[in-house]
Amino acid sequence: IKITSLTFNSSLIKSVKLPIISLFLPSIKTSFNGSLTLILTSSLTLRPILIKFLTKSIFSSKSLNFICDINEFSGVKKIAAKVANDVKLVFGFDPVMQTDLSLGSENFDGLDSYVLFGTATTSSVFEKYLSAEDRTKREVYSFTVEENRIVIAGSDKRGVIYGLFHLSELLGVSPLVDWFKLNPAKKESVEIAACEMKASKEPSVRYRGFFINDEWPAFGNWCTRNFGGFNAKAYEQIFLLLLRMKGNYMWPAMWMWSFYADDPENSRLADDMGIIMGTSHHEPMARNHQEWIRHRDDYGSWNYAKNPKVLDQFFREGLERMKHTEDIVTIGMRGDGDAEMDGGNNIELMKRIIKNQRKIIADVTKKPASR
Repeated sequence: IKITSLTFNSSLIKSVKLPIISLFLPSIKTSFNGSLTLILTSSLTLRPILIKFLTKSIFSSKSLNFICDINEFSGVKKIAAKVANDVKLVFGFDPVMQTDLSLGSENFDGLDSYVLFGTATTSSVFEKYLSAEDRTKREVYSFTVEENRIVIAGSDKRGVIYGLFHLSELLGVSPLVDWFKLNPAKKESVEIAACEMKASKEPSVRYRGFFINDEWPAFGNWCTRNFGGFNAKAYEQIFLLLLRMKGNYMWPAMWMWSFYADDPENSRLADDMGIIMGTSHHEPMARNHQEWIRHRDDYGSWNYAKNPKVLDQFFREGLERMKHTEDIVTIGMRGDGDAEMDGGNNIELMKRIIKNQRKIIADVTKKPASR
């Protein structure tokens, strides 16, 4: 790529390295204050590309507002407050949170600088920042710098969350900021160079996350020492790390703990923050095996050939509990405690189990099991 034309619209004051162009020409530096137009020609396609850059130091005034519509998802507001704290770590001042406004009727002309964020489905204000096609995609966001504001528009809850954490990345905040004392460097101001509004790509891998397997001693000791157990306070730290890394999916600890039963807030918090939960290979139908072990005397044997009625009810209760979430349902069955099933490789029994589980899923969720 070669530069065929440079147009400077204002006096030469500040020295700024252009990050996008530097990917191709690392040695380029230019000085400007205002707007810069670059007309690039690709030697491969010979097609002109017009890119506009704007710079605005939106943090140097020590005044910043985070603004969204009153109807915005509560989980998005929670993440915005976390990003506001990231701003405090970098610049030393507390941004103002304004999350109870009706965006269609508000005027923000009097504000020095602000971050406007939200989903296109929540407020029509954000529709122009995402194309009609992008608004139908999963987890997409646009990040736009306009004069004294940054606008973050998402196609859904996680789209906005990823856009908010993108701001944290630009400020130099590590995804591990809450771990290992990895605090960001202190700064007086940050200048963000922005091109014409462009939406992020829809993730090619739909579910991205991890399984907290064999949780003792490391994870168990950490939860116990810092939070008093495997509760919502502990899992919130895991969810934040996952979202900062643009993940969305998790299997929880399961040796001696029940994600759903030990703290009912665990599941509510996961859904609120946009985390999709699942269960391990031997915990079908959104039930943790500890829930069976703790009531084994009441339930009887974990054996579908001998105890199908009780097991079907156990499975149904799991679906009833999670039916309003995005959680993914594991189907099938292993033996008690992940052992071999009684009767060995009984394929016909497994077919029966899965058929009945799919029927329960459809009955409870009012959707085909495939959905």
